[in-house]
Amino acid sequence: MMQDGNRAEKLTKEEAENLQERLMKAVLIYVDRTRKVGEADYLRVFGTENAAETWLEENDPLCEVFE
Repeated sequence: MMQDGNRAEKLTKEEAENLQERLMKAVLIYVDRTRKVGEADYLRVFGTENAAETWLEENDPLCEVFE
Protein backbone atom coordinates (compact mmCIF):
# COMPACT_ATOMS: atom_id res chain seq x y z
CA MET A 1 0.00 0.00 0.00
CA MET A 2 1.43 3.39 -0.97
CA GLN A 3 0.82 6.47 1.12
CA ASP A 4 0.53 9.87 -0.52
CA GLY A 5 -0.19 12.37 2.22
CA ASN A 6 -3.50 11.27 3.66
CA ARG A 7 -4.39 9.15 0.65
CA ALA A 8 -3.58 5.44 0.54
CA GLU A 9 -3.95 3.28 -2.53
CA LYS A 10 -3.42 -0.37 -3.32
CA LEU A 11 -1.09 -1.23 -6.16
CA THR A 12 -1.81 -3.86 -8.76
CA LYS A 13 0.79 -6.59 -9.14
CA GLU A 14 2.07 -4.92 -12.33
CA GLU A 15 2.34 -1.52 -10.63
CA ALA A 16 4.23 -3.06 -7.71
CA GLU A 17 6.66 -4.80 -10.09
CA ASN A 18 7.23 -1.55 -12.01
CA LEU A 19 7.86 0.31 -8.76
CA GLN A 20 10.30 -2.33 -7.59
CA GLU A 21 12.20 -2.14 -10.90
CA ARG A 22 12.51 1.65 -10.56
CA LEU A 23 13.68 1.42 -6.95
CA MET A 24 16.25 -1.31 -7.59
CA LYS A 25 18.85 0.55 -9.62
CA ALA A 26 21.76 -1.38 -11.08
CA VAL A 27 25.11 0.32 -11.52
CA LEU A 28 28.12 -0.57 -13.63
CA ILE A 29 31.53 -0.55 -11.99
CA TYR A 30 34.86 -0.17 -13.77
CA VAL A 31 37.99 -1.35 -11.94
CA ASP A 32 41.29 0.09 -13.14
CA ARG A 33 43.70 -2.76 -12.44
CA THR A 34 46.71 -0.52 -13.14
CA ARG A 35 45.94 1.39 -9.91
CA LYS A 36 46.07 0.29 -6.29
CA VAL A 37 43.00 -0.05 -4.08
CA GLY A 38 42.20 3.35 -2.60
CA GLU A 39 43.96 5.33 -5.33
CA ALA A 40 42.00 7.99 -7.15
CA ASP A 41 40.08 6.53 -10.11
CA TYR A 42 40.64 2.93 -8.98
CA LEU A 43 36.87 2.49 -9.28
CA ARG A 44 34.41 4.27 -11.53
CA VAL A 45 30.68 3.85 -11.02
CA PHE A 46 28.23 4.46 -13.85
CA GLY A 47 24.49 4.83 -13.46
CA THR A 48 23.65 3.86 -17.04
CA GLU A 49 25.03 1.50 -19.62
CA ASN A 50 25.27 4.37 -22.09
CA ALA A 51 27.46 6.41 -19.72
CA ALA A 52 29.74 3.42 -19.16
CA GLU A 53 30.04 2.62 -22.86
CA THR A 54 30.82 6.24 -23.74
CA TRP A 55 33.52 6.50 -21.07
CA LEU A 56 35.04 3.14 -22.01
CA GLU A 57 35.19 3.97 -25.71
CA GLU A 58 37.12 7.14 -24.90
CA ASN A 59 39.30 5.85 -22.05
CA ASP A 60 39.76 2.08 -22.23
CA PRO A 61 38.53 0.60 -25.52
CA LEU A 62 40.31 -2.73 -24.94
CA CYS A 63 38.87 -3.41 -21.49
CA GLU A 64 37.19 -6.65 -20.47
CA VAL A 65 33.48 -6.39 -19.82
CA PHE A 66 31.50 -8.98 -17.91
CA GLU A 67 28.11 -9.25 -16.29
